[in-house]
Amino acid sequence: MILPAAAAANAELSEVIVHCTDPKAEAASITESLSAAGWTTVVPDDFERAARHLGDGGFLLTQTVEEPQALMQLREAEFRKALSRVKRKTSDYFYSATLQSADLATVVNVHWKRQGNRLQCSAATADRTGIEELGAHIASLTSKGRASDTGPSLHYVAATGKDDPLRVWLSAVKDETTAVFSAAPLLATVGLFAEYFPRRD
Repeated sequence: MILPAAAAANAELSEVIVHCTDPKAEAASITESLSAAGWTTVVPDDFERAARHLGDGGFLLTQTVEEPQALMQLREAEFRKALSRVKRKTSDYFYSATLQSADLATVVNVHWKRQGNRLQCSAATADRTGIEELGAHIASLTSKGRASDTGPSLHYVAATGKDDPLRVWLSAVKDETTAVFSAAPLLATVGLFAEYFPRRD
């Protein structure tokens, strides 16, 4: 458990980080743990909504909020990436499970690839409770962890490089920036990516 001090900051994202960065966890056990904590599996009828939620979270993690006219195209690209994972069927080579919190504010996709033994979690939430506190804790987890403020967004990273087993990224758009998205409001205002790599066999 790497986040006991920050568990109260944002309970749902803290749960995702704790389970997804456990070096002994497997994809199915992460899904089971989240289900036991009250998360529910997203059904096919809700795949698109969940993917748009995750897509907005992915957009915040990978893009800089700038001109409004470019945002829809970038968000659509992230939605398509998320949808492909949400709809991906589990096999011997790939595992994918998408869950949502009890209040539906937070969505997480747990995905594993046999190639490289990569197990990663992508999450997005509209719940901004305790985000700065959680972000500061994330930045303190590794020796080169950092926090940055781009103006429109806040970013927090726990990673020391490509060989660092613990990797956590959290990005949150600022309240005053949300006006940029007035034509198509963000479904999620916070994006999270977490993994522990390489995982133990």
